[in-house]
Amino acid sequence: MKRLLSCAASDFAAMTPKELKAAIYASAGRTVMSETIVALPPLLLEVTNAETAAAFGADLILLNFYDALNPAIMGLPDGEGSPIARLKKLVGRPVGINLEPVGEGKAMEDIAPLPPGRTATADTFKAAQQQGADYILLTGNPGTGVTNDAIEQAVRLCRQHFEGLVIAGKMHSAGVDEDVLNPEAITRFISAGADIILLDIEKPHLYPQTDMVANLVYCAKASDVETVFVDGRKVVENRRLLTMNQAALCLEAQERFEAIKDRIG
Repeated sequence: MKRLLSCAASDFAAMTPKELKAAIYASAGRTVMSETIVALPPLLLEVTNAETAAAFGADLILLNFYDALNPAIMGLPDGEGSPIARLKKLVGRPVGINLEPVGEGKAMEDIAPLPPGRTATADTFKAAQQQGADYILLTGNPGTGVTNDAIEQAVRLCRQHFEGLVIAGKMHSAGVDEDVLNPEAITRFISAGADIILLDIEKPHLYPQTDMVANLVYCAKASDVETVFVDGRKVVENRRLLTMNQAALCLEAQERFEAIKDRIG
């Protein structure tokens, strides 16, 4: 398995969702996702914004304002297959879409109605699967009314109809009076099946916490990973691997080292 940053278009075309996730993990944080709004004209005529982003080094392409039930990408030439499938051939990168789980939280601003093709439903998950999306980001644009409770429910539903990676979480309030993100919400997303890990953020090197995303990107270390879920299954807890006997593994490694040392004198 290659790191994502070492992959070519042919590698991405042959990857399974689990292999894509492993390639992202192997890149140790050196992965750039570029979000483009597909409902607006591109910066360059006859060249999609996704192609421009890929040319400047984006590893993953995320399509915002993509209507899964009425799919279109401005600037993309007509052709056979879905817009996502045609775009993937042009950019040679994994391509995903935003879908928005609208909830019933306390609104802080006017909530804009969304077309059915942009909301997180069984129909849009099936459409994303059929059109060749590599991942779905369950999130909310400003003023859409997306809640963390609705995201959790959408993760569970998405797992029933979509085989690719599931990314969950908001980058801002989305017009709802609630925490943008907190440890309890993260745990619920992971338990529901999102491809996310839980971090222990109560560390001196992660303070002051003025921007949690920036803190995690620039300050967090591998040792901060406390619990890991894979496809909803807990595989690490309190930094202890649950899928094998670590003490026995260490003992076996030492015994093999001693045997090698004896052979070479």
